Amino acid sequence: MNYYFYANIKKLNIFFILLILITSLSLPVKQIQAKENEVIKVGYPIVNGFTELNNGSYRGYAFEYLFEISKYTGWKYELIEMPLSTALDKLQSGEIDIVAGMIKNDKTEELFDFPNLNSGYTHSTLATLNTNNTLSYYDISTLNGIKIGYFDRTQSNLSKLEEFFTSNNIKNITYKSYPSNDSEALINALKLKEVDAIITGDLLLNNDLKILKKFDSLPYYFATTKGKTHIKNGLNDAINKINESDSDFALNIYSKYFQTKVDTSIILTKDEQKYLSNLGTLKAIYVDNFYPIQYYDKTKGEADGVIVDIGKLVFEKLGIDFELIRANNFEEACKLINENPNYLAIGLPVDYNTSTLNNILFSKSYLDLSIVKVYSKSYSKDKDKILALPYGYGYNELNNGFKIKYYDTIEDCLIAVEKNEAYFTYSNYYTISKYMSTNFLSNTSIVADEHSNFASFAFSFNVDRNLFNIINKAIMSIPNDEIRNIIYTNSSNSKLSITLKVFFLSNLTLCLTIISIILIIIVLLISIIVRLKFKTLKTKKNILLSKSQIDQLSGLYNRNTCEELIKNYLSKIDNSVYFSFIIIDIDYFKQINDKFGHQAGDNLLREFSSLLKEVFSSEDIISRWGGDEFIIFIKDINKNNINTINKRLEKLSKLMNKEIEYNGITQKISLSIGAIISKDINDFNKLYKEADEALYDVKRSGRNGYKIK
Repeated sequence: MNYYFYANIKKLNIFFILLILITSLSLPVKQIQAKENEVIKVGYPIVNGFTELNNGSYRGYAFEYLFEISKYTGWKYELIEMPLSTALDKLQSGEIDIVAGMIKNDKTEELFDFPNLNSGYTHSTLATLNTNNTLSYYDISTLNGIKIGYFDRTQSNLSKLEEFFTSNNIKNITYKSYPSNDSEALINALKLKEVDAIITGDLLLNNDLKILKKFDSLPYYFATTKGKTHIKNGLNDAINKINESDSDFALNIYSKYFQTKVDTSIILTKDEQKYLSNLGTLKAIYVDNFYPIQYYDKTKGEADGVIVDIGKLVFEKLGIDFELIRANNFEEACKLINENPNYLAIGLPVDYNTSTLNNILFSKSYLDLSIVKVYSKSYSKDKDKILALPYGYGYNELNNGFKIKYYDTIEDCLIAVEKNEAYFTYSNYYTISKYMSTNFLSNTSIVADEHSNFASFAFSFNVDRNLFNIINKAIMSIPNDEIRNIIYTNSSNSKLSITLKVFFLSNLTLCLTIISIILIIIVLLISIIVRLKFKTLKTKKNILLSKSQIDQLSGLYNRNTCEELIKNYLSKIDNSVYFSFIIIDIDYFKQINDKFGHQAGDNLLREFSSLLKEVFSSEDIISRWGGDEFIIFIKDINKNNINTINKRLEKLSKLMNKEIEYNGITQKISLSIGAIISKDINDFNKLYKEADEALYDVKRSGRNGYKIK
């Protein structure tokens, strides 16, 4: 019998409601108080993640849920450790009052009483050992002919799995049953290679297993003894109030105790394995001058950047020896690929016009290269609007009929816009952000564009399809958080090398000032005028400096200023007060841009920025880190006020958990928030990493929530 399951929690969307006061028509006060003072006996089988006992301390999903219930019922608990079978017998006889994680069906309802509201869901899961490199979540054809082990009590679950196999033409599946009273039987069967995969609950996965397929789901409940109506009613009332006051409660404790297993295996066919063994050294092309995405680092004397690191990761996963070849632009990279069908490019923007015109085959995308537009603030309205682009830029769809003037690099394009030789230019967000952070572009502004590009590997149409398929499989095996770590490392730890041309442009005012001082010495009669002019220039410089610290769209601190202010604070902390580092992502922001346009996306960013200013203090460092990611740094938190952080994040999450409607189309948005509270970490990168890990715990658990470490 399948009595005991664990939950993959459904996220709830119920707003907090003020509870109606109990009137004189309710139960008598004495009766209520008697129930509140009651000691509830709980059967407590020790199960990893669900009902744990570590060094004399109780913890786990069910444990935290029970004590949240006690806040509304006033119950006190006596936790009694016992095997599950014993707990069920004692619950039926009334010797204990509650057992957690029970499945409600016709048979169990004959034996026990259940509340109407469940406390979560469990999914049946097909899993195998992490070390099994012949079966893959991403390639269901690898499931053909496997042998599956299952507990005899879960035989009813096989029908759903068999439906999946039939609909996907998976054949020759065999099954082997094991006794339910031996909890280690299935794991041992895998390790002894008696079976290839096993059927288990998704919350019972240990670190040795990876998911191949999830199928079927069932709610589970707290159960009580038949006839103990007051306990059943108390559970119902408490669970309802928990859902009303904190819709993310169950999701948060699920994220705390259970993790989703990611399949990072790469399954190659025999032909693909043979191809790899005979491949030799692969020629891989990168494109220079797109810092920090891909570029030649003159200091290191080698290629560097986000795309270069991702390319190296792919080749490392596959055990491929490679040689990086530099191309000056995308056009040159395409030419090299066509002249050498066995070459590939590790990072070209996916452009189907380029694909058709240059016979290029693109792999699966692995990086969002959002396009931004940089334009001149003082460009004459009477002049033709000239678009500055680097030679072989690779973004054919961006022309839009403008008059184009070509330059050698994106740096030259930016200088042309700064000097009003061109009205605007395009490039990816990461590259533009780095140049904007140098503060030499005082005459330019940056805005998001409606275009979005994605980086992919690129091949000749004549490439061996084995290589194409192998690279695609490797790309799919890279977790998103690994890509994000590569982006963060390249964006935060690298510094843009300023060329001589940029140096003169950024110090033009200083050069003019020096010349003016020399003229003052020579021409004494105009010394007073020169001094006044110098004072005016200095004032303008301070104004420009202030503007350079602010993100134009949101009105918040920009990324560079945020990092500088936080690092300055961390260098002076004395460990007597706490501080908090918070990272916020707007969930489904890309869908807002896709459905309603980037103007709607910009309006949402402005609205959210205003909300941040309302929720947080003017003393806090509030920043738009980039795109839809924000950072808040709260300084000088008294130990007694730490709980206010939780309240602020809860308030912010509820205010942004909503639907946006435009022309009859709706899109739900929410927030994913990761935070760390500390008083002794003085390293910015470490704080970012800790908060980022908390953020991704929230995202992996379904978004719309926050986690504080």
